Amino acid sequence: MKFAGHTMGTPEKTVFEAIDLIASTGMDGIEFRIAEDGVLSAESFTEELGRQVREYAGERGLEIVGVDCYNQAFVEARNATVEGLKRTADMAEVLGAKVVRIKAGTAFVPGGDVELARSFVAQALGEIGAYCRDRGLVGGIETHSGTLCCTASETAEMIARVDHPGLGVIFDWAFIHQAGQETAAEAVELLGPHIVHVHAKDYRECGPDGSCGVNCPLGEGELGWQEVVRRLVQAGYEGYLSDEYEKYWKPNELPEPEEWFPRSLAAMKRLVRAAEAGN
Repeated sequence: MKFAGHTMGTPEKTVFEAIDLIASTGMDGIEFRIAEDGVLSAESFTEELGRQVREYAGERGLEIVGVDCYNQAFVEARNATVEGLKRTADMAEVLGAKVVRIKAGTAFVPGGDVELARSFVAQALGEIGAYCRDRGLVGGIETHSGTLCCTASETAEMIARVDHPGLGVIFDWAFIHQAGQETAAEAVELLGPHIVHVHAKDYRECGPDGSCGVNCPLGEGELGWQEVVRRLVQAGYEGYLSDEYEKYWKPNELPEPEEWFPRSLAAMKRLVRAAEAGN
């Protein structure tokens, strides 16, 4: 496996400062948060900037792994959501990224007709999958709370329903664990062939309802990442573990990224080495 740092963990830095920091830790790649207050935004992005960022990262030995936007209102604002994701795919193409994160709608469906919402979202996902495929990209449906694809079974059902080669899965074990419906073995078995990227984050001091507590390096918390990584290795996954450090959401609670990312990388490497050794 390879290792990436996510710019959710560098909220106070420019895109070039974030690249410098993450490259200095020895990470293999970087994943960009795309938002008005992210290191890149759809509103201000230009092809020239994209080429500069791609070249800057490449010179420092970093692969741009993926881009994460927040367009997900497929039911409430379908056209704007699809166009926003296409815009993000255009950015990914210029940047040389391969994975475009997709949040599959919202679990709080207007009118309460979840099956209708799933059908509606699936149709839009097919369009996005085709758009990504045409550009050499893959749309990664993230297993994410508050969406129609939180659990592994929900996500597997959506992947089967859309059935498009331009779509895969971003495996976010923290949300699957929080939902409490599948073990790591069950989740990887359901999604393994479709996993194109992994978001990695661990927590300690979790609530009895599965709610997340305090961020900690992978394997030092309560989410059972040793077993997750072992199952991913057994499934033949060779892509990225991307450290989705939540400094953006918890700016006053968490260590600075300069302290965090080296510790995190060492922890991720330990887990992968152990899994590859059969431990």
